[in-house]
Amino acid sequence: MQIHFIWIKEFNSIKEVGVNLSSKFLIHLDKNGEDYLLTIKDNPDYILDFFKEKNITNVSAIIGKNGVGKSSILKYIKNNLPKGLNGGVRDDMFVYSDFEGTSTEQYHIAYPESIPLKIIYETSVSFKEKKFDKLRFSSRIDYVDFIYYNYLLEFNEDYINFSGLQNISTSSLLLKERKRILEENQPLVIKKDLLTRTSDLDFLHMLEVSQAVVFITKMEVELPFKKPKSLRLNIDLKEDDYFVTNVEKDEDVKKLLEDLYPISLNLGDTGVKGAFVSNLLYAVFINFLITERKYSVNNPYFHTIDLKEEDTRDSYITRFFTSMKGANFLSKVDDEELMVGIPKLDNLSYIVPQFINLVTELIEKDIIMVKSETEAFFNLGENADQYFKSFQYLYIEIKGITSFLQFRWHSLSAGEQSYLSFMSRFYSLFHEESIRLQNNLIILIDEGDVGYHPEWQRMFFKNTIQFLSALFHDKKIQLIITSNTPFLTSDLPKPNVLFVEKSEDGRPVFHDKQNHNANTFAANIHTLFSDSFYMNGMLIGEYAKDKINEIIKYINDESITEPNYNYKKIIDSIGEQILRKKLLDMWFEKFGLAEKLEILKREVAEIEQKIKNKNDTGSL
Repeated sequence: MQIHFIWIKEFNSIKEVGVNLSSKFLIHLDKNGEDYLLTIKDNPDYILDFFKEKNITNVSAIIGKNGVGKSSILKYIKNNLPKGLNGGVRDDMFVYSDFEGTSTEQYHIAYPESIPLKIIYETSVSFKEKKFDKLRFSSRIDYVDFIYYNYLLEFNEDYINFSGLQNISTSSLLLKERKRILEENQPLVIKKDLLTRTSDLDFLHMLEVSQAVVFITKMEVELPFKKPKSLRLNIDLKEDDYFVTNVEKDEDVKKLLEDLYPISLNLGDTGVKGAFVSNLLYAVFINFLITERKYSVNNPYFHTIDLKEEDTRDSYITRFFTSMKGANFLSKVDDEELMVGIPKLDNLSYIVPQFINLVTELIEKDIIMVKSETEAFFNLGENADQYFKSFQYLYIEIKGITSFLQFRWHSLSAGEQSYLSFMSRFYSLFHEESIRLQNNLIILIDEGDVGYHPEWQRMFFKNTIQFLSALFHDKKIQLIITSNTPFLTSDLPKPNVLFVEKSEDGRPVFHDKQNHNANTFAANIHTLFSDSFYMNGMLIGEYAKDKINEIIKYINDESITEPNYNYKKIIDSIGEQILRKKLLDMWFEKFGLAEKLEILKREVAEIEQKIKNKNDTGSL
């Protein structure tokens, strides 16, 4: 499945705009009064099999400054074309192709019955025309899944996954855990408690960490940075400061903490490991009290037990939670007194001991390596994903409004964590048991390289296309990426790049690929930076560099005698003049002077034609 062209009547700031996502065709729609003329031509610059990743059917880069409408194209696609949504499209036009039911690619044009359309074909390819009242394809487009990724937060967007759409944007994942809790088979009171005492940011952070742990331990892929071997855990013991500053309100808690302090160090011979577990249990206790005393309104019940003379801090806190089993309070309903159970406390009575026992077990197995009384490292070795899944589940069940554990990737920068998040989101989607992706994918990446160091931006396309091709190895993939930097354009030839600018009236203008003269592939990135599309050492994209090295290796191979003209097209499309000239010299030296003579003859003929045209014009 591949989308070649979309004509959008109106969406956000886009009005009556044609978007050519095809590298194979030059497609243009003109309007003359009420009539429409669609022209489809073969793109003479199209390079067959440019991508060595054979399951990549096409890549389209939508390039332009911020605010020109790049992201609106991706939003239009994800908001209108997935199976669960496309019934609402009435006025737009589509050119697409697929392989469904045949070994050869089938091409289609779908347009509204209300549009009087004339089509001019300047290509040997046959197209099937289909009129519609509502865009509900009986087949074809329903055989594709769309995947949408955006790392930045988006506002006023619909983040729900519909049939045919997998939204792994940050904004969508923010709501994922909330949706899971609402659909979980638990009593309503427990769901309400989980939703009110944990923020969406906490859920997102734990989801990102959990997905990254699975990715690191399971996926064999080369990262552009050293793969982390552990996850840092820090216990937050500062929450009890609240009860020091609120003496009058919670004097009973302050008194209890003062009584527990002298026995807090009674750990026997357990050493630093025992101190870590003890502090973890204490943090769970304080976290519970903070939620109950600071954030609960009109709480009818505060759970308390007496401190015994033989108690240690650990034994008291353990007894505090286990005694919650069957907790209830007397409530008056319609003048009738009833004993009401408290499911949240009953749940904690066995969840807290489970959590402490699990941590103790993981420490004994060296899965958790304790470094100090408040710091440890979760080792990401064999089966670490399963251990962490259990750890994460219990932690989320226990924690209150605030967090008593801090999770940090050891030695990873913000950019490295961002890239780790990018890869782990796709990996998690691929391995999600409840999701069955179709054989055709259209992956939408909105400025995936945003915030990266320039060197990482230069490497982003190569790393991304290799990763996605390997991950979805049994799928056909069309990749549509937006960017406002020149690194992506340097990796792609002209037919794969769509430039967009903003007109004087604020509407996006998509440049015709045939009329835009810039050769982008392997162009000097510093030169591209000076182009008006981006900004008023010779660097080229990593994918382009690999392709150039591939051509050089091909030319230097003495066993090859017949020229591959796809390589010749690539050389001709190189934007860096010195590099292009050097490769052309190597090409002509390899394949003889006859070809060079043929080219010179064509150039002479072009010059003679220009002279003739000038003379004809002057004689009029």
